[in-house]
Amino acid sequence: MVNTRKSYFLAPSWEISPDEVQLGSVVENFTRPQRPLSAATLLDQIDTAVSDSPGEQSSGTAKSSHQWQAGLFAKFVQFITIGGDMSYTSSSTHEVEYTCDAIKTRRFTPSLAYIGKAAADKNVKDHLKIGGVGTKVFMITGIKTATNITITTTEEVKSEATAHIGVDIPAIQLPIGPKGSRKHDQLSKHTRTIAGPILFAFQVEKMRLNRKHKVVSSEYVEGAMLGQKTATVDDYVIERAGEHLEEDEAEDFDVFVVPGHDDGEDCNIIVPEPQATQS
Repeated sequence: MVNTRKSYFLAPSWEISPDEVQLGSVVENFTRPQRPLSAATLLDQIDTAVSDSPGEQSSGTAKSSHQWQAGLFAKFVQFITIGGDMSYTSSSTHEVEYTCDAIKTRRFTPSLAYIGKAAADKNVKDHLKIGGVGTKVFMITGIKTATNITITTTEEVKSEATAHIGVDIPAIQLPIGPKGSRKHDQLSKHTRTIAGPILFAFQVEKMRLNRKHKVVSSEYVEGAMLGQKTATVDDYVIERAGEHLEEDEAEDFDVFVVPGHDDGEDCNIIVPEPQATQS
């Protein structure tokens, strides 16, 4: 069955500027979207419309009691660490609230002609040639950014007060008499502000080198441009392989997939494992 849900990839860090991840660029590894494989000049060849959302204020509760919300930004808050600190998955975290001055979305649908130009990019072409059949690259087709983010965390602080009822014996400094204790749960609030803008999620389309008889999708670019001297034009093709990850692909790139929603629609959210976020 075809997966009709959109897939969003969480940015691996709070510190990635939108300028570092370019719409239409091709990357080797989507856990490092700020490291393009393709040349900057490729972006000038985009031949389809790029849609820009106006940028709206957003606020909400990422976590209430022990229940995390399923929104895209809420999942970013949950899983991605801030400045080397732990993420907000601690059991002591009671509530996490956030506000953003502007959440913006930019996206486009690449044409087959543009994918052909991306495949002809020297670095992309060399990477596919070296990797051989089945090698994938990823084109950035959507970017989500946030500006002026304020996150307020409410944590539970547990303490135990012990009271003794009786008289003290000075010689041994021990009280005698009945003893009772009471547990107190206090709430402590902490607020953090990130000016931004930051990139917190993006979308990709997979491009895969294949043999024509193995192609699954209906759209592809002929592969003669890859310089396979012994191949005919029909032997090698660049296949449009969609935006969704297979289980083995998630394992290869050290990510996992969780359900979520964005703009009122269900979606898949791809989360990098902690070690995958390291440079």
